[in-house]
Amino acid sequence: IRQISNKYGIEQAHKRSLGFKADFFSVLADALTTECVFLDGAAHQPTETIEAWATLVELMFTNVRDGYYLETRQLRRNWHNFRSQSNLSSQSDQSLDCDSPHSLPSLNHMFTTV
Repeated sequence: IRQISNKYGIEQAHKRSLGFKADFFSVLADALTTECVFLDGAAHQPTETIEAWATLVELMFTNVRDGYYLETRQLRRNWHNFRSQSNLSSQSDQSLDCDSPHSLPSLNHMFTTV
């Protein structure tokens, strides 16, 4: 249950760009608990049924949230690393291009136009 729940959370992290929020997990957990209690069809005492489902759903969604936040942090780290690499790459490209006639004015350009 822990592994499956964690994996589900990881999969949801990729939906952040579509507007998914971690707050949705609590709504989903409440709805799941309620629906499972109704599906019990009063076969058990209501308090026992609610307690049992609430315990299971709490375990599940604790791991769902853990997976979600773990993957969210990983995605952010990857994004920051990508941006850092892009900035370093563009800076080194600019330093190599300083002698090109299309680059911003450099010392070489200033001496050749004087």
